[in-house]
Amino acid sequence: MKKFLPLIIIVLLWLSDQLKAQELNRIWSSESTLQVPESVLFSAYHNCLFVSNIVGNPADKDGVGVISILNQDGSIKELNWVTGLSAPKGMAVDSMYLYVSDIDELVVIDIKLQQIHNRIRRDGARFLNDVTINKKGSVFVSDTQTGRIYKLKDNSLNVWLEGPMLKGVNGLYCHNDDLIVGTENCILKVSMVDQSFEVLIENTTPVDGLVGDDNGGYYFSTWDGLLYHAVPDNTPVLLLDTSSENVNCADIGYDPTSRLIFVPTFFDNRVVAYRWGKL
Repeated sequence: MKKFLPLIIIVLLWLSDQLKAQELNRIWSSESTLQVPESVLFSAYHNCLFVSNIVGNPADKDGVGVISILNQDGSIKELNWVTGLSAPKGMAVDSMYLYVSDIDELVVIDIKLQQIHNRIRRDGARFLNDVTINKKGSVFVSDTQTGRIYKLKDNSLNVWLEGPMLKGVNGLYCHNDDLIVGTENCILKVSMVDQSFEVLIENTTPVDGLVGDDNGGYYFSTWDGLLYHAVPDNTPVLLLDTSSENVNCADIGYDPTSRLIFVPTFFDNRVVAYRWGKL
């Protein structure tokens, strides 16, 4: 038995490492002074987290919505960084502008000037939700209620893709030449070259936030409190379920360097950072 002891120890240590690699660890939580945070967006360029706060009702044009800024440790840098939105939800960012969906318009915020630069309204839009931007600077916006994806061009939101495959469309994520799209029951991969598409991950819950893990997989959330990790051709792995606590899991953000997943808790008024496995 003694001669096998070192081998047993090695195996036990390996098993311990494997278990730790599957753990979801809570790293920090912001103060609960946010105001119905719907989306959180990490920006390495700006060294911060942008948070969209609905404040009022998710479908009301009431002008009370705000954008907050958090530091990377979860402390609140500016609670009311930009005001005057209605029900801000998904966001995308480049070096100059923050693009925010707001019911039937895309709000463009000048980051340096800390003010609204433009409001791009789309007739017929009903519930603009997530926003993403590709490496070429093209901005895409989902409309959950109409089953459409719009593309920003020349200060206009034009229908880029629509159809029954986009029922309940919400989460968007750009990866190389593809747009990864979360719908009511699956995740699609849509070519940004010719708009051909395929089902990437089947039988999901309704997808809210959707981000790449920088390793060929994806994290996605369901508003009622579920967080998953998914790899194509595999069953999604449930990482977090706060539904029994009445804590939501809205439009998540991600930092590939620290591997932190940022969860806006909606009515719970916080952003919580998690890491899956060891750093």
